[in-house]
Amino acid sequence: MTKEIEEWRDIEGYEGLYQVSNLGRVKSCNKKVKHRGGFKTYPEKIMSQGDDRDGYKILSLCKEGKKHTKKVNRLVGFAFIHNPKPDKYDKVHHEDHIKYNNHHSNLRWVDNSINTKEAYRVGATQASKGEDSPCSLLTNEDALFIYNACRDTDVRVIDLADKYNVKRSTISNILAGRRYVDVTGGVPIIRRRISDERIEEVIDLLDKGTAISKIVKLVGVSKSLVRRVDRKEHGYFKKR
Repeated sequence: MTKEIEEWRDIEGYEGLYQVSNLGRVKSCNKKVKHRGGFKTYPEKIMSQGDDRDGYKILSLCKEGKKHTKKVNRLVGFAFIHNPKPDKYDKVHHEDHIKYNNHHSNLRWVDNSINTKEAYRVGATQASKGEDSPCSLLTNEDALFIYNACRDTDVRVIDLADKYNVKRSTISNILAGRRYVDVTGGVPIIRRRISDERIEEVIDLLDKGTAISKIVKLVGVSKSLVRRVDRKEHGYFKKR
């Protein structure tokens, strides 16, 4: 069996300092640095790689006295992998789903959607599992209360966020069916921002043929909301 030839290319932005190979290795280049009134030569050296918290191979590159952490798969991707849609594809996907295998033939550029779908397909990533998720800030009981409260009452998201000391986006993700799906069923909640009584008033005025501009003034709601009610959108239904 013929041994594959290792090809080295400069790392963009670090030309003359570091190179990456098609096999997924990274090395520092020969360099001279000032030392005790003269210069000291450092030969090229294969760099050791660590792991980030997600299991991807990383290392630190130094330039002008500053260190920058880089993912090896991205270094290989930029140097060796053609990106058919550079404006869209910004993730480097491992075809065999082995995160430390950064051989150029195992990598391809994808977008976040493709990368996530592939991970779920092979079980490399698990969906959020409520309070068992390492990122969870709420118990399952708390999440269910929030979900039911927003579904059945006019409680404000900001008030719930303050009560449970979480970001509003956390509450919004529960309502949108993106978090704690095992508890809530993952069914999104379309919230009304005004009371049922005011919605009924809008409906009655529409039934009477009242102009939208006049309804806005009489009820104190926006034109867009009145139009949504008129089109029966977002949970606003007419009694006709």
